[in-house]
Amino acid sequence: MATINNGNSGLGIYSLLAGFAYIIVGCAQIITGIIGIESPIIPGDFFQGAVLIIIGLVFVMGFVDMRKGDSDWDAYLTIGSLLAGIIFVLYMFMLLSNGLGWALGFEDWLEWTPIEQFQPGLWLFVFALPGIYLASKKFRNTKD
Repeated sequence: MATINNGNSGLGIYSLLAGFAYIIVGCAQIITGIIGIESPIIPGDFFQGAVLIIIGLVFVMGFVDMRKGDSDWDAYLTIGSLLAGIIFVLYMFMLLSNGLGWALGFEDWLEWTPIEQFQPGLWLFVFALPGIYLASKKFRNTKD
């Protein structure tokens, strides 16, 4: 397996770590959903876990392509980050809509707390920020 060293190996390793974080949390969500364990940090949900695993695999594929010497490996980091960003925005809309229901005093939301809606897709988004920065930087460079 060839190693490419063009100054991007740090981003490649970051992509690998981000991928592992998404995969581990996604697997934990699936397992807690199957077993039925209640966790405020990682709620059990098969489909959310599957989405996180897919995002994690996209990040990991970026590292694999970097190690192979592919010059377009950072596309995986960019796409993984954009997918994570989409999930983050969806979770934020859910959080805001439930918060609005609570603030308006709707009956179904009287006992609601924001911690219930603090999904892993929100706090894992930190791993996507370098990829989003990279994507915006590339987009600005191609417009010139």
